[in-house]
Amino acid sequence: MLFVLRAVHPNRKRGLEGYLEAAGVSLVFLVLSVALVVALAVHDPEGNRTSLALFETVLDGYWLALAIPIVTVASSVQARTRGAIRWVLPSIAVVALLFVGLFGYYYLG
Repeated sequence: MLFVLRAVHPNRKRGLEGYLEAAGVSLVFLVLSVALVVALAVHDPEGNRTSLALFETVLDGYWLALAIPIVTVASSVQARTRGAIRWVLPSIAVVALLFVGLFGYYYLG
């Protein structure tokens, strides 16, 4: 995507900045989520029901597939409006509720 953006709009500095910002937020979110699950697996390789539910919630991809775009869009909106529209904290709250819902589904199911 970065190469297409640079090829189609080579002199668009704001477009490149927006892309790099959104990609950075997505990558940090993804790395932290996977690191949490890996740390749990290393710490407790036998695991239990809670560990399995956390593993499935994060690594099955459903939570990340929804959480990353929610937080990325919110961060981009807040950055582009220079903080006039504060969406980052509400988006994190939505993602946390989504996590609790999916975690509960895997834990109870």
